[in-house]
Amino acid sequence: MVSILKTDKIQASHGSTIEIPSGHNLHAPGHVIQVVSVNVNAQENVSSSSYVASSGVTLQITPSSASSKILTICSPTLRIYENNSNDANMRFALSRDGGSTFLYEAVIRNYDYGGSGSLLDIATSKTILDTPNTTSTLTYTMYVKKVAGDNIEINPDGADRSTLTLMEIAQ
Repeated sequence: MVSILKTDKIQASHGSTIEIPSGHNLHAPGHVIQVVSVNVNAQENVSSSSYVASSGVTLQITPSSASSKILTICSPTLRIYENNSNDANMRFALSRDGGSTFLYEAVIRNYDYGGSGSLLDIATSKTILDTPNTTSTLTYTMYVKKVAGDNIEINPDGADRSTLTLMEIAQ
């Protein structure tokens, strides 16, 4: 038999903390259960036309419930350039399965109609709500690939930073 407690307010009897004992769960849909984040300033160079995993913009989270959603916020600082032609074009993507599939792919492109070369530095951000349906540890990793141009740089200058933040949201 399930008991139902109806109340308008819960207040701590001493101090301002209400504690849920270890081994017990409080179910509060829509609330953030945990947040993990990585902030990377190491420079990476990529010249591949196939997706390459970033060694720094990667992060693990273990959902506490299979019904939880994971809010992903990937905010890289990127450079794409072409020295002698007109098209500097790249993609960045986020995967949670080692690059077999992507939660999204984003296009970054700079086109010089004069044909003398092109360089684009961009700090961008992409957010997606993932529904992994598991309590196993998940690894989210940013991938990049060159479509046209000479090279891609992640964190091209010494002061640049790229971040990846994961939030488990109760359902």
